[in-house]
Amino acid sequence: MKYIILFSLSLVFASCSKYLDEKPDEKLSAMNSLEDCQAILDRSLYVSRFGIGSLETSADNYYLNPDFWTQIAEEDRNMYRWAPENIYPRYGLTGNDWAYCYDNIFRANAVLEKVDEFKDNGQEYRNVKGQAYFVRAHHYLQAVWTWALAYQKANATSQLGLPLRTGTNFNEEVGRSNLEQTYQQIVQDAYRAIEYLPITPQHVYRASKPAAMALLARMFLSMNQYDSCYKYSAMAWSLKSDLLDYNNPSEVNVTADKPFQNFNKEVIFEYGSILGLTNPQYSFIDTNLVRSYSDSDIRKYAFFIPLGNQFTYKGSYNNNSNFAGITAAEVLLMKIESAARLDNSSEAVEGLNQFLLHRIQTDQFIPYVFTNKENLIADILQERRKELLMRGLRFMDIKRLNVLGAGIIMKRLINGEEIVLPPNDLRYALAIPEDVIALSKIVQNPR
Repeated sequence: MKYIILFSLSLVFASCSKYLDEKPDEKLSAMNSLEDCQAILDRSLYVSRFGIGSLETSADNYYLNPDFWTQIAEEDRNMYRWAPENIYPRYGLTGNDWAYCYDNIFRANAVLEKVDEFKDNGQEYRNVKGQAYFVRAHHYLQAVWTWALAYQKANATSQLGLPLRTGTNFNEEVGRSNLEQTYQQIVQDAYRAIEYLPITPQHVYRASKPAAMALLARMFLSMNQYDSCYKYSAMAWSLKSDLLDYNNPSEVNVTADKPFQNFNKEVIFEYGSILGLTNPQYSFIDTNLVRSYSDSDIRKYAFFIPLGNQFTYKGSYNNNSNFAGITAAEVLLMKIESAARLDNSSEAVEGLNQFLLHRIQTDQFIPYVFTNKENLIADILQERRKELLMRGLRFMDIKRLNVLGAGIIMKRLINGEEIVLPPNDLRYALAIPEDVIALSKIVQNPR
């Protein structure tokens, strides 16, 4: 791992010319102020635009245009077919998801080691420290969704988690923690982020209290811990509850190739993931998914471009990549799913109607009426999938729902061959890149 981190350090400071010709320890010492620390966290190219693409690539929202099958790299073909190994390119100069993730964890660690030297109890200090905790928590959560199996309390201490690096010591050998320890690290960092961060960030590229609360809600949802998910989603919603009205052409230009403005009012935290195979140039949206949108659902026109009997995706809130950040709509959907599962059906129905009123054509809107708990949960999950596709959340959703017995089976059709990923398969913990295993000697995910 230390060689990977050494290379990571060069990426972390590549944006600042004063760092380029210095040794790693000198680069760290060049953070001489809170402003320098903030500059490290503001390197949006790495922190906010290189999110883990394999979370969406591994999910079932899309299928690859068969015309491109022979043109893509072997590793991409392997990931698309859920191969047990060799699914990432070697680190090299282009990097891979593991590298991008741990680059940012290292960036956060570097700031956290330096920031207390400039402690002044003012808002700038608190803000920088809170952002660093958030960056670390956010990337550990992305990583655990990718390289670990779904959380189950009964076996969490015996399941493999992540290598937990909380410092910048290159010589420290760090093995894999268990899954419980990994989630506890994320909890601790997110709690600290909430403590230090402001309610309103200077820009949504930076974290805030509602962003950290929503991150905790995301984490607890992925753990199927609905009481805690409800608590933190409700807290985030109380601070940031702006929904885009898809009926309003000044907010959503349905007919445009890019219907949504970057950094629109619904965005709580801006984050983009690598397109990879999900790039509309190479892939189509699952046809059955598109058919699940009613004709009165404005998302059907805002999200998709029809090409004969196929559809490409245009619904990202980020016009440069797949939006994988946090929105008020996602927070509301987490809140009402948790409420429904906790037998608070009236709040869940009220929230669902509030959400649908902003997505369905006004003259076609019919309020949702409660029939039973099971149908309500199923309908909320369906809205969650229709709202949050291509945001790096579907793979996690399949994992958490399958441990509850949902029985979701993913399938690919490749040159006439059907590839199947059964529920709770070991391949739901993706293979760690082989070069990482070779250099760090950490344990590979079992197959």
